[in-house]
Amino acid sequence: MTIPEGNRSAMPREKAKKEKSYSIHPAWKWIIFAAVIIYGAITIITQQAKINEQKQAAEEFAEAERELTERIEALESELSYMGTDEYVERTARERLGMVKEGEIIFKDESEKDG
Repeated sequence: MTIPEGNRSAMPREKAKKEKSYSIHPAWKWIIFAAVIIYGAITIITQQAKINEQKQAAEEFAEAERELTERIEALESELSYMGTDEYVERTARERLGMVKEGEIIFKDESEKDG
């Protein structure tokens, strides 16, 4: 099959049109690049804010833990003191008004016994 002379010149143009690749205009490349950079910057900024919030919360939890540890130590100390004879005797005297055998009780006359 032979191509007529008039159509031979059209053939390279058709090939050139078919072989032309679709490319993005350079301005669009820059716009897409800028959008990706802006998105990355916004993501980094928001993530940093979240990290700062979590650090603050961690510091608050650590402070609460220290306070609770101190409270536990104080309660354990008080509990161990409650098991001593000294605590039992003091509580019996103060709350129950008990006295040891042979002790003399002095009362202040300015206080009235209801």
